Formats: sequence, C-alpha cells, structure tokens
Amino acid sequence: MNIGGSFNGILFQENRIEGEFRFEGELKKLKLKEGKSFPPLVISANRIGGGFVFWNSEVNAEIQRLDLSYNRAEGYSMVYVSPDWNGQVDLTNGVFSSLLRLARYDPDAEFRYITPDDIPLEEKCEDVEAPDKQPDLPLMVNMTGAQIVTLAWNLSLNCENRWEGAGLRYKYWGDADLKAWDQTPKEGEKLSDIVKTEEDFLERLQTWRYAMAKPDVDALTYMADYLESRGRLVESREIRREAKRQNYTRLPEQPDWVDYLKSRTLLVLLSPGGYGANPEWAAGLLFIGWFGFGVFYCGYSRTVARKRETDPPAGAPPAGFLQIGQGENLTHPTRPRQFSVWRYSLDAMLPVINLHAYDRYYLEDTKFRWIPGLQHVFGWWWTTVLIASASIL
Repeated sequence: MNIGGSFNGILFQENRIEGEFRFEGELKKLKLKEGKSFPPLVISANRIGGGFVFWNSEVNAEIQRLDLSYNRAEGYSMVYVSPDWNGQVDLTNGVFSSLLRLARYDPDAEFRYITPDDIPLEEKCEDVEAPDKQPDLPLMVNMTGAQIVTLAWNLSLNCENRWEGAGLRYKYWGDADLKAWDQTPKEGEKLSDIVKTEEDFLERLQTWRYAMAKPDVDALTYMADYLESRGRLVESREIRREAKRQNYTRLPEQPDWVDYLKSRTLLVLLSPGGYGANPEWAAGLLFIGWFGFGVFYCGYSRTVARKRETDPPAGAPPAGFLQIGQGENLTHPTRPRQFSVWRYSLDAMLPVINLHAYDRYYLEDTKFRWIPGLQHVFGWWWTTVLIASASIL
C-alpha cells in the first residue's frame, strides 16, 4: 500500500495491511487544528504484513511530533525524516520483526538517506525533560517499549539526534548497510576497510548511550546485557555500573532536602562496590585497608620499641600493644594466641571472621586507640558492600 502527495493532516489507524505500507509525502502543510493537542499526522496501531516505510521531504517546523506508535510490521522497515526538521518521532510500543532503519531523508542520495557524520561523544548530552512539550529541541526518537529485531540507528551520533527507550528491546544493534557510500577506498585500501563491522557497531552502541534524552535504568541495563552477550565484559560492567548508580540515586520529580540527603548518602555508601556492579572494588579496598593499617601498626610498634631500653618478654605482644584485662602486665604467662600486627590488622578489617586479635588487644598509646575502631568501621562497610554487590551482580 502506497500513500504519497502533499497533506494537511493524516489519520491512518488500526488497519490491517497484507503487504508493505509505504508513505512518501510532503508534510510542510501540516498544521495543528485550533483547540487540538494531538499531532496532525497519526499512523498508528496498524498491523502490517510487510515492511513499514515512512519518508518525507519536508515537515512544517511548527509540528513537534509525528505519531507512528503501536505499529506492528513483519518486514524490512525504514523511518526517514526530513534533514531540516527537529521534533519527536513517536515509535512507542512498536513491534518490528525485521530491521528498522532510522535515518535522515535525502531525496537526491542514491540510497535515500544521508550518511551519518558522527561526532565523538565522550560524555552524555544535556538531559531533555518532557520533549513533547518543549520547542526548539533536537530530533527525538521515542522507542519506549518497542520490540525490534535489528535496530539500525543511521542517524549521526551527536547531541542533535536524541532517543529514549525504557523497555526497548533489540536482538541486534547495527546495520550491514551502514557504509561510507560517498567514499572510495584510498590507495592500498580495500572496500571492506570502510564497511562497518560488528566491532564498529559495538563501539558505536556505547557512544549511542550518551545521546539518550535522559539516563534510563532499564535501557542502560539492557544495553549492558547486550554487550555482555557479545563478549564486551569490561564495557558491560561500566554501563551496568552507570545503570545501578542511576537506580539508587535518582530523585523524584519534586525532590526535597530529604530526597537529596538520601541520594547523596546512597551515592557514598554504595560507591565502594560500583553500586553493585563491581564487587571486586570492595575486595580491593579491604586488601588495601588490611595492608595500610598493618604498615601503620608495624611502624607504631617499632617507634614505641625504640623508646624503650628492653624488649617485651617472650610471649608478650609487641611494644605498643596491651592485652585486654592485663593492663601494663606484659609478662603475663598465658596468651590466647600468638600475636601478630598483621593478624591484628586483618581481624580489625574482617569483622565476619574472629581471629582473636582485635577483641583481645589494644594500643597502649591512648592517642591512637581510635585508629583500630576506624579500621573496624571501614571493614564492616566494605565487607557489607562486597557481599551485597556479589549477591546482586
């Protein structure tokens, strides 16, 4: 089924089409009717047996949204928008059982779309709030709840082409047709050298997240799962950490000081484990804490020993340490266990294991007695984060 021409408004909804549905037209005459808020173009909730093809040469700049939501297409689909139009393309809850290509339309190009000119994004673009209610926004593709077998994002990766997609699912991200059509191989270069590969798509996908309208936990989590399934474990953990951070620290729409306090507290408390994505960070901190405090205890004991004329008796703890209940009596004949500053540091650092050191000895110098207590607090904190992070990873 083909629809073409110049239109003032379109409503094509809840139809069943056996073959391909193709729309190619000029939309510069589209206008919102007085007193109406719905978009003048609605092609929605159609069951299409073939592909869904939508392209247009020009759209009225006053129109901020094209409603292409809830369509179900079985074949190769394409949505091409005018190169000069910015607004929201609503693909909410669409189901595309084959490839869906998103691109800018170029009527003079051999392949009908403009080759993307990516701008490397090293950090996310500014968040966009309520995109359907704000003028002068970039192109926004809303794929919330969409189910797509192959998602071909052939739009340029920059802050002018944004997307949102809570609940978005795709089996493959990339497009074999995403090539440098306007280039020819350089001397000594093969055509295959300028054709995008699976590795190129995985790199592009990671940059794509920075163009999200605003960070979404579900979309980031699914992206992490996708990268993990393709062997990109390091990158997957990075994105999963970002998702978990958003999940634990996001604020309600109208936050008060309690919400800010809670968010910042969680941010600090969960950071040692990468917000649940990196339990090895907490394990590393436990090791550093054990070693660092152990070095302090060794230095402290040696400093005290140099100030004394005699060494502690055999069986007594090193200089600078006392056994609980014995006061200054360092010659007490019975010791529950042989003392070691490294065992003492480990016992203070790992509260879940009793090595009979932290609870039986203490520092002789009162100025430093708070240090093992501080180490014990860090030990409880990092051990709890380690166990919690490992259990939910």
